[in-house]
This record gives sequence, C-alpha cells and structure tokens, in this order.
Amino acid sequence: MSLQLPPEIYAHIFEIGVHKWGVGFLPSLCLTCSDWHAIVLSTPRLYGIIDFTLSRWHGLAQLSRAKSAPLYLTLPTERRRYYECEQNLLSLVHNWVYASVPTRTLESVRGEDLCSLEELHVTSCGDKDSPKKRLWDVVPSKLRVLGANSVSPSWVKNVLSRGVTQFEFRGIDRRDRCTNSQVFELLTLIPNAISITLESLYLLDGPQSSSESASVPIEGLLNLHIESLRRFALQVSRICAPSLQTFRLIDSYPYSGDHMHWNLVFMQWSQPSFVPANLHTLEIRSSLRESDVPTFIQWLSLLPNVVRLILDDDALFRCKEASLIEKLSSHPVDGEDWFCPSLMQLFVEGDVQVVDLVTIAGARGGVVEPPFATTSRPSRLRLIEAPLCVSGWDDEIAELKRLVDETRCSCFSCALGLLRV
Repeated sequence: MSLQLPPEIYAHIFEIGVHKWGVGFLPSLCLTCSDWHAIVLSTPRLYGIIDFTLSRWHGLAQLSRAKSAPLYLTLPTERRRYYECEQNLLSLVHNWVYASVPTRTLESVRGEDLCSLEELHVTSCGDKDSPKKRLWDVVPSKLRVLGANSVSPSWVKNVLSRGVTQFEFRGIDRRDRCTNSQVFELLTLIPNAISITLESLYLLDGPQSSSESASVPIEGLLNLHIESLRRFALQVSRICAPSLQTFRLIDSYPYSGDHMHWNLVFMQWSQPSFVPANLHTLEIRSSLRESDVPTFIQWLSLLPNVVRLILDDDALFRCKEASLIEKLSSHPVDGEDWFCPSLMQLFVEGDVQVVDLVTIAGARGGVVEPPFATTSRPSRLRLIEAPLCVSGWDDEIAELKRLVDETRCSCFSCALGLLRV
C-alpha cells in the first residue's frame, strides 16, 4: 500500500495512538502494511512514551529503542518496578518532556538538567517532606504544567515558577498539618496561570500574612476548579481573575466552626475589577449555606455570558430569603437586564419541581421566538437536565419537552436506562 501522506504525518498519528493506548498499539500497525511497519521501526519517539506502571518488561525494551528521542515517562512509586534502569533514566533527564514520577526520583536530578521538561506530575513516596530544604536551585525553564498529589506545599513551592500555566494540587490530609496560608502562597507564585485545580486538601487555619490581605492578580486565569476544599474561602476571594471562563465549586461545604463562607468570594468578585464577566460555565455542588445564596444570586446577576449552569446544592432551593428559580423565570422590570441572558443549558439536582422548570423555559421564549417583543429577549434554553420523573407529572414533563429542544432525566432509574423520559 503506497502512502497517501508524508511518513512524518503517519508517525505523528501513531504517536497519538501510543499516548492513548500504550506501546501495545504498535504491533497491529506493523501488520497493516510494509510501509507502516517501516515507519514504526524507524521512529524512535514512538518508543519514548514509556509507562512502567503498565509493564516493566515493555518499559525496559522501549528505553533501549528510544535512543535520543523525547521521553514521556511514567514511573510508579514502587522503585522495584524500574530500579534496573533507574540510572539510565536519570542519565537521559535532558530528554524528558513529560514526567509523572515519585518525589524521590526528582531528588536525584538537577533542575537545570531538565531542560526539555514541559509537564511534570509528582506523587509522594509516603514521606511528604523532601529531605532537601531546597529541591532545585534552578527551576526547569520550559515547565508549563505542574501536578502535585500528596506532596507538601513546601516541596511544591520549590518547583513553581512564573512560567507555570496549569497547576493541579491534590491529596493533602490532616496528618500533613497544611495551612491555608501555605496554599495561598503557592497561588502568588503563578501569576500567569491559565488553569488551577485545588482538590481534596485538608487545611488548617494558619496565621494570616500581610500578602493575604491584598488581591492576587491572575489576569489570564480561565479555569478554576475547587473540590473538597474548606477553610479557603477568604483566600479564594483574594484571587482577581476577571478573564475567568469556567468556575467549579464542588463538595466544599464549610465546617461547622468555619466562619469564612463562600459568600466572601461572591461579595469580593462582585467588585468591578473582580467580576469575571466572560464566565460561561458555572458549577456549584454541595458547597453553599443558605446565607450564601442571596450574595450568590446577586453575583450571578453580574455575569451576562453564563451559557451553562450546573446546580446541585440544596441551599439554593431551600433559601427563603432569595429564590434562584424566581430570578431565572422572571421578566426584567424598570429597564433591568435579564438574569443570565445567555443561559442555554441548565442542569439541576435537588428540590426543584418540573413545573418550576416549565416556568423558566416559558419565560425564556420556548421553542418559537415571539413575532415581536417590547424588550430584548434572552437566549432560549435548549437543554434542561433534572430529576424529571420524580418531580413532575406526565403532562408537566410533556409541556417542558415542548418548550426546549432537549430534556434529560437524571433520576436513578433513567440513569440506569430502566425508564426513558
């Protein structure tokens, strides 16, 4: 079979396949035709994608064939899985482009030697603190992505730099004695971040430093994901991210003795220089107290570009002081703007009835635009997902289907495919 494209294009496609399915993807390519077989044999970088967590034998074989190709390396925390070639791997650190490794591996190399490293994911070996006071004197110059799992903030601090654009920090438990001030300090080190994920961090209240009273500008931040994180609302409120496009707040309900609630964030982010006016996706799950809801609704009214709203928080539907359902279904008066005028996808879990969703969809135009309108219309709701079967009658569900392009029921039975709405 003659090649329809240059061999370099095929090699790049094959490389994508190895990234996704591993080196076991290559034998089937070799059987396809002699040309593909030749490309596989003559492209060392296909063998530079080495994952010792899958197969020690394959990892050793690949390392011998990778030669001087860029290395995408994944190592397990158990040293016995790769100890035979550890020194060989360390001698090739200048070829590392991607590394997912335990902390002990990095203690054996110098930062300046990792001259090609662009993405680093590091996991603790069990000892959260590095025996070195400072890991590297020089941070890898090309490092753009850093993920840390069960690693102490003091260790992470040694690796962060202004060049990091994607930061993920996970897996701190109460034994680590980590404070919110320590994590906040990490955020001050990445002013050029585009994406930040903070997940499953057990934090203690630390002494507030002078830097925590000032805002932390991260002008280019587009995505902020917070999950299972408490005692950090004050610090999040200091983040000034006016370009934010996606914000997810999940399973972060405050502790009973925590006086810093998420309304601090919504209040501060309502200030003109903080408002993320370009936010298009907002997800709130199991994080709010009822006292947070009025401030949350007020903040949401300042976000004209929210297209996708995901709500799974009982407080939003229990609050008597302010009603989100009422705001979503009400027409503007006295020259006011529509609430969430760009909303097109609504995902709801909790104490909400189908009749409420019908009211919201009807107020936002239904399927057919009216022939004329005295005020500007909001975007039409095109998708609603909610537990329809358990919260409405058949005629109400039928009416909702008539008003929107697509409805999805999220009840347990429908999720299993036992019923369909």
